[in-house]
Parts: sequence; C-alpha cells; structure tokens
Amino acid sequence: MNDIEKAFDFFVHEFGGTVVRELVGASPPFNNADYIFEKYHVIAELKCLEDNKIVDAKFIDKASSIYLEALQRGGTRTILAGTCMLTSEDFAPEYQERLIKLYEQPVRSSIKKANKQIRDTKKT
Repeated sequence: MNDIEKAFDFFVHEFGGTVVRELVGASPPFNNADYIFEKYHVIAELKCLEDNKIVDAKFIDKASSIYLEALQRGGTRTILAGTCMLTSEDFAPEYQERLIKLYEQPVRSSIKKANKQIRDTKKT
C-alpha cells in the first residue's frame, strides 16, 4: 500500500466510508473496488496514475514518429535536435490530436478497469 492509499483510507474512514479490503480481505475472489460510502450509495475506486510516459521508451518512439511525420508533411515548423521535451503547441490540430491519444489510452484503460471493479463490488 502506498502513501496515497493510506491517506485515502484515512479520509474514507473520517467521512463514514468503508475500506473494502477490510470487509473482504486483501485477495477476494472478485475484482473489488476500494471504498464504499453506504450512506450515499457510492462505491469508489482509487486509481493512481504513476507511469511517467515522458521517460517510457515506447511512448517516446511513438511521439517521435508523430513528430517526424508532422515535420515532413508541414504539420509543424518546430525543429528539434538531440534529446529534448516536445510540446504540441506548434503542431497542426491533427497531430496534436494524435499526441493526445498517446496519453488517452492508458487513462482509458484505468477507467475501464475501475468501472469493472465498481460493478463487481456492487454485484457482490
């Protein structure tokens, strides 16, 4: 358990919620959410986005590929050399959108997983 989870556990208890693992144990036979606020009919799942995509080699390769295509097709005037941080402010909208999608997928996957955990907890 990391410090963020500990802080949220404390917060949940302070507001009358329940930490689900305290009810079902650390490894229940279903995909559980993290918290229940019975009074408000709320089930919540905590997701911490910790991966720094800026240092992920696959992410850098994909972003670099988009940059090179934009540069070759007139989608940006920004010329980069060496290792540097790339921003999309000088990119044409279609290339900005493609860069955004690189970030979108991991977040979307986390949200889908959280929704399943909430559904399974509600069902159980």
